[in-house]
Amino acid sequence: MGLIEIRGEGLYVPLAKVYIDPWRSVPCVVITHDHANHAR
Repeated sequence: MGLIEIRGEGLYVPLAKVYIDPWRSVPCVVITHDHANHAR
């Protein structure tokens, strides 16, 4: 188990059980930044 894993949904942090800026829908995320023109 690494500190950060690359998965199909995005970057995953197993110790925190969260995804960082995921590319797909996931249960728990950390959004590092946001721009209105990138909102989905």
